[in-house]
Amino acid sequence: MAEYKINKNGEGIIPQGETYISDGAFKKSKKLKSIVIPDGVTDIGWDAFSECTNLKSVVIPDSVEYIGCMAFHGCIELTSITIPEKVEEIFPYTFAGCGNLSSIRVAEGNKYYDSRNDCNAIIETESNTLLLGCNRTVIPNTVTKIGVSAFSRCKNLTSILIPKSVTSIESGAFFACRDLRSVNIPESVVSIGQEAFARCENLASVSLPENGIEIAKDAFDGCPMLKSSDKEDKVTVSFTYEGQLDFSIEGECTLEMTSKELAHFKELNQRAKDENVDDVLAYFEENMEKSLYEDIDCEISHMVRYNDAKEYIKHNMLDCFEDMDQDEFDSMTEEELIDRFLDDNIDGLYEFIIENIEIK
Repeated sequence: MAEYKINKNGEGIIPQGETYISDGAFKKSKKLKSIVIPDGVTDIGWDAFSECTNLKSVVIPDSVEYIGCMAFHGCIELTSITIPEKVEEIFPYTFAGCGNLSSIRVAEGNKYYDSRNDCNAIIETESNTLLLGCNRTVIPNTVTKIGVSAFSRCKNLTSILIPKSVTSIESGAFFACRDLRSVNIPESVVSIGQEAFARCENLASVSLPENGIEIAKDAFDGCPMLKSSDKEDKVTVSFTYEGQLDFSIEGECTLEMTSKELAHFKELNQRAKDENVDDVLAYFEENMEKSLYEDIDCEISHMVRYNDAKEYIKHNMLDCFEDMDQDEFDSMTEEELIDRFLDDNIDGLYEFIIENIEIK
């Protein structure tokens, strides 16, 4: 395995001659401020630069063809990104949470992705899905879908014009866009996914189509437009966790619940700890009201691990499974393979740490 270093100026050093940057190569490095990936690198691995919260500059060479899931997730200081011409695969959540991006460009000639009309976004060309946007994005009127986490945690995004070509706004598309104040959903939109606008705490005005739209129940959770004086007081709980759940779980979350629900939440959490439960999520699912469990589930992106496992298996095939032969692999359905992969690779979540409780 290559030896990756960071010099005293915060510059990442990747040895010349490398063609692959390993999974998690610089993950969570606070020292990394800039990186120039050398020419010849073709693959950037999963989580390679994820949560490098001081990374401000990255240069991706023309040789790169593959950028792994979560590769730049949570790089909150990154302001610009250029996708080279040869890139043919960008996984979901690759740039999720890069809230300060203001310049996004795909090189001319890329067969799979584009930034048509200088839109400041990454669009998957074949499906017309907007995969990544920023506060300067102008959504082209040829886009049909705003993808998963496309604008997640985007800063300084106060409004967005969604064109009439868009039919679907996927899960987490505008999650935690705290500066977003108003949005007009055109009549063309038929579905809004889980947490699509959740935790947009200043989103006070939303115009929705009158008929025929499917909206996930938590699509607008935490938005001021949902608050009402006659609703039961809620407790806002911030919590972290201990344990390894999946590739992309957020480390700090909030959840609204009633005082009674909070007491039950804390009681179950303590019981799980006393009983040395390996996976608190499974324990909560068994013992808690389904509605509240599902809210917790969504808040910590439990859903993401399934999607990531699916993409990982698609990319690595049989190599995902140590003791499986080709015949067994070929005999299993996609769902069975994903379940097997998750069972083999997830250690479980064993404790929520509850803090910052306030009555709203």
